[in-house]
This record gives sequence, structure tokens and C-alpha cells, in this order.
Amino acid sequence: MQETRALGFLIHDVGRMLRTEFAARAVELRLTQTQWRAIAYLSRMEGCRQNELAEVIEVRPITVCRLLDRLAALDLIERRADPDDRRATRLFLTARAKAKVERLRSIADGISKRALTGVSAADREKLLDLLTYVRRNLAARRATDARATAEERSHGRA
Repeated sequence: MQETRALGFLIHDVGRMLRTEFAARAVELRLTQTQWRAIAYLSRMEGCRQNELAEVIEVRPITVCRLLDRLAALDLIERRADPDDRRATRLFLTARAKAKVERLRSIADGISKRALTGVSAADREKLLDLLTYVRRNLAARRATDARATAEERSHGRA
């Protein structure tokens, strides 16, 4: 296979390889890849709504609803009423899920250590800084685009 240095390809390919290795090591947790991804994101965004979780794990809202039903049945998440919107719920991890998150982090740390073998501490920090900067740029652009779309809809142009 020919190697490429295109940013999008490299990020996607490295991400795919990390997820594949993670899935192989996390099999002991008896969770699907989508389930552990949801739990991992919820550990960073506890109190979010279903639609917010669906967006970050890149699944449709109906899919996340079914996923959350399964996670609730496994006593890994709980839905709580949103104090600001009686139609909405907020998502929280249970103590059982938090224990799994600790194991997920341990697995991820081991994979990261292996993936960064031979990379100096300074280069690791630089890599993380650069990726954070790229993410911020893309997030800012996305927010700008969302505001423009909302303005167009409010003016009847969409």
C-alpha cells in the first residue's frame, strides 16, 4: 500500500487503527464499539442531551436512542429530567459505567504509549498541540456555518 501524507487520510487511518486495536483489547468489557464510545464521550460530557451525544459519536438520533436504552438496561447510564426543558432528558453515567471508563482509559493509555514509541516527549506535546489547534479551527468554522444557516432560516431563505 502506498503511503500518503494527506492530513485527512492520515488522521482517519490512524484513528481507524487505534479503534481497531482498542476494540481488540476492550473485548473483556463485553461492550460494542459504539457502546464504549458512547460511555467514553459521556464521561467527558455528562449532562448532555441525546442529540448532542448522537452528533459526537456520529450516529442518527434514533440509533442513539436505542443505544441508550441498552446502556440503561445494563445499568451504565441514567436519564434525568432536564430542569430547563420538561420534554428533554440529560444523560449521566452510573457508578458501574464509571468503573468501566477507568478500564477504558487504562487500555487507551497503553495503546497511546505503544503508538508513540520513539516519539520524544516534546514531539508528543507538539503533536497534541497541533491536533488541538486543527480541531479548534474546524469547530470554529462549523459554528460559523451553523450560525449562518440559522440566520438564513430565520430570514426565510433556507
